[in-house]
Amino acid sequence: MILVDTSAFYAAADRSDRYHTAAVAAWEEIVRQKLPVLTHGSVVVETVALLHSRLGHAAAAKFLSFLEGVEVVWVDGDLHRRAAARYLQASPAGLSLVDCVSFALMQSRGLNACFTFDQHFEQEGFQRMPG
Repeated sequence: MILVDTSAFYAAADRSDRYHTAAVAAWEEIVRQKLPVLTHGSVVVETVALLHSRLGHAAAAKFLSFLEGVEVVWVDGDLHRRAAARYLQASPAGLSLVDCVSFALMQSRGLNACFTFDQHFEQEGFQRMPG
């Protein structure tokens, strides 16, 4: 199973994004390998907001329709508390609360692999795809 971050969803959707080609190739590899895909509610909200503001309503709606094939974990109180605690002790500049939710979720599920272009995941010891 692989966790997908906002940066990967956005890069795949925006043809002008500098990571678009790599994102599309990574999606093709995920599909080829039949890897189960996981994300969480904070990534969904962040991705919809970003797509809507930069590419418009249609792009955000297309993304929401795409999510039907993705397991979405909705952030509950426990996951939020663990993420907020990590965020409050964070030292790397630019580490977001959404990142911290991802880290907490990955740790709770025993996941090591993530599809992201955010280097914070690698700094936290997770394996990024594309590498």
